[in-house]
Amino acid sequence: MSYYVRNDGQDVFGPTSEDTVRRWIAEDRIGADSEFSIDGRNWVLGSQMPLFFPPTVTKRTPGGRERR
Repeated sequence: MSYYVRNDGQDVFGPTSEDTVRRWIAEDRIGADSEFSIDGRNWVLGSQMPLFFPPTVTKRTPGGRERR
């Protein structure tokens, strides 16, 4: 699958591969606040794409304390 990416609603990059998107994330060029699309028309925030930005899991320890 190919993806389009844009930052701040400005320049659109793509279509590009999943591998390239992952490399851009590793290079800090894009992040969870970037927008992603598979068709160049409908956009979602990266934070809504668990493929690239898995949700943080919070576990409870005995006694009810949260840990990450």
